[in-house]
Order: sequence, then structure tokens, then C-alpha cells
Amino acid sequence: MRYAGSGLIAEGDGYFITSSKGEIQIFLYNYCHYDTLYRYRHTTHLTQTERYNVFNIRNTRQYHIRLDGLTPGVYTERRYSVGPAGGSAFDEWLNMGAPKDMRPEEWSYLEGRSLPLLQMRSLQVTANFVVNAVVQPHEVQLIRLTVK
Repeated sequence: MRYAGSGLIAEGDGYFITSSKGEIQIFLYNYCHYDTLYRYRHTTHLTQTERYNVFNIRNTRQYHIRLDGLTPGVYTERRYSVGPAGGSAFDEWLNMGAPKDMRPEEWSYLEGRSLPLLQMRSLQVTANFVVNAVVQPHEVQLIRLTVK
């Protein structure tokens, strides 16, 4: 949240958009609520390595966000994401084989993999621009558009 700008541009189901001088921040999320059984402390579907079974099934969300009134020019787009596909310490631990006993170098590896994924690119932007994003269940994304 340290990247959130001071001006709220828009908000809705699964997103909010802020701005600061020379930058727009788009926050996207695909929230999955836990199921009724888990709500009442029924943990049969919950194990040390199976944590997602207590959530209601949720589909991938697609966003097409139109931004109007931008200053035309070259922008840098930075996309950060945390979710089961990357940035999640739990999921990285599962990918390691869910070891019970870990050595210091394995903890260091896990710590190094527990950072948001980052993709960057330069864009030629006109006054109107559409940002497209696909957000998986349990994933959050931050898209920062900065004027160069």
C-alpha cells in the first residue's frame, strides 16, 4: 500500500485506482471468501499443505480499465503481483516439496522467492488508454503507470 497515491480516481468490485504526481496506481484483487463449513470452524478440508480447499471456488477475473485524460507520451508500466503463481511464501514452500525441516540456505531461498513478481515495459500512450489485466483467484496486482 505504500505505492497508493493520495488521490482516489475510481473504485469498484475488485479494484481501486489512485494517482500521485506523474503516476497512476491501479490495484486489482480477486478475493475468494471461505466456505460455510470453515466459517463454523469445520476444518476437515484443511491440512498443513492443503489451504485453498476451504475457499469458495472463484474464477479468473479479467479487467479492462479505460483511463481518459492522460498526458500523451511514453510511460513506464510496472506490474507487481502476489498470488499462488508467485510471491506467496506458502506456495513457494509447497513447490519446494513442503519440507518439514529446512536448512538456513533453504530459508534464504524461500525468503528470496517471497517477493512480488515484477514485469516492466515502456508504452506509447495517447490521452485515452486501456489497461488489460487477468487476475487469478487469491491474487493481487498493482499496476503503476509513470510518465517518463
